[in-house]
Amino acid sequence: MPPDLGAEDPAVQPEAHPVISATGPQQSGRAPPLHALSAATTRYSANTPAPPHVRRRPSITLSVVSGLVVGAAVVFAMPIPHRFGATLRIVGHADPSQSALIARQLLEYAWQESPNRQQSKEHADWWRVETAGEARLRLVLTTSDPGSGVAVVRVVAEGFLRTLADRQAESRATATQAERILSEVTEALRARLDDARRQVEVANGSLPFADPRNDHATLLATWQELRESFFRQTGRVTAALAGLVRLHDEPEPIQAIIPTPRRQQALKEDAALQQDLAELTVRLAEAKLHMLNVWQRARAPLEDLIIAARDFAGLRLQQDLGATDRSRLLATLETAGGDYRDRLAVFTELWNKEFITLKRREVDPLSRDLLVAHSRSRLLLNEFLFQGSRQLQLIRDTMGILGQSSSTQAKYHVLESNLIRSFQTLQLALDRLEFATSGLELRDNFRLDSALRGSRGLGRRTQHRIGLIDQRLRAEALERARARRV
Repeated sequence: MPPDLGAEDPAVQPEAHPVISATGPQQSGRAPPLHALSAATTRYSANTPAPPHVRRRPSITLSVVSGLVVGAAVVFAMPIPHRFGATLRIVGHADPSQSALIARQLLEYAWQESPNRQQSKEHADWWRVETAGEARLRLVLTTSDPGSGVAVVRVVAEGFLRTLADRQAESRATATQAERILSEVTEALRARLDDARRQVEVANGSLPFADPRNDHATLLATWQELRESFFRQTGRVTAALAGLVRLHDEPEPIQAIIPTPRRQQALKEDAALQQDLAELTVRLAEAKLHMLNVWQRARAPLEDLIIAARDFAGLRLQQDLGATDRSRLLATLETAGGDYRDRLAVFTELWNKEFITLKRREVDPLSRDLLVAHSRSRLLLNEFLFQGSRQLQLIRDTMGILGQSSSTQAKYHVLESNLIRSFQTLQLALDRLEFATSGLELRDNFRLDSALRGSRGLGRRTQHRIGLIDQRLRAEALERARARRV
């Protein structure tokens, strides 16, 4: 078994007890039924004379039995696939992407290095890699040759482990650029330290013989200076060695933070981006102007619709208490009128709030608020028109049924006339509002359509350009972080 590849990098190890499994029916249990079927075929063959009582009544089932026996023999003669597997465990810290990479490398190695890849089609091998749990991979071989399956799986699994161990050993043996630079700095500092030591030795050897009491102060000052120089050089060497250990232990940076002022400055320096942003601002301002124009044109029809709905809902319809059917129809009209008035009040509040917010919002070329406001206002308008049309259709149908019921009293004719007149006023106001707000539909307002289309196209182009600038800034920041690390 290959040695542990270490806990610093994700590695693959075989399980303590490798799982080698083989599935499929056994050959020994099929021989007796096959011999029995062959004996039955010989017994009921067409060339064998049948007994007298059988000859008197020939049976059609003899040919059927012979066909079934031949089919069974063909099925049992086909090669039987067997499955063999070996479980490998990933040690160390490995994320899902690294586990998937190891699984793909294992599958490619199995197909390339399989000992039986040149065998015949009757014993063809099929390889695949399955996930056998957290940090576990299972190499599965499907073959029709049960004799060599266990050995092939073991050979491929151990060969992959050796290959992976060799790759990691080669990667660790190769020094990085930072390690080489630190090694050179360390060697230079050591050379300077050796030079300082030699200078101390030369100074000690060049001192003339004299009475120590005469030059005591000079010698003491020289000794202290050389000692301080020695300590300084020793501290530098120690710091360099500590940096080398830190670089060896810590991984290289893979992400970097871009300062906001640096990003804004890069966006301002891009001339093409600034030109697109200026044009996008003009298109968004044009679209905002068209949307506010639609809101202003719909203000008067909306007020007329509110008045018409309030008048229709304010009619005193509960006057015919004698006729049950007529009272029920009038109650339905009163309820429908009140619901329509309430729905219109909710729509008016949301509609005005949406456009007031749009009017106060500044045009921002880097924001999609204006496009979202257009979509939201169209959805709000279409929802009100659809639900309001259903309620008006209910009122129209109820009034038709009420008009078919005959009555000789004058107050009923007056009531029906008021209902018809109020409903026509309500329908006319709704038609005016729908016509005034049709400018939000792109098919009816080519100016708004052109402004929004241009805004979307310029928005996509500016976002792509900003993405390229951010990518360049991240690469530069990452390079600076790596340089500071060294």
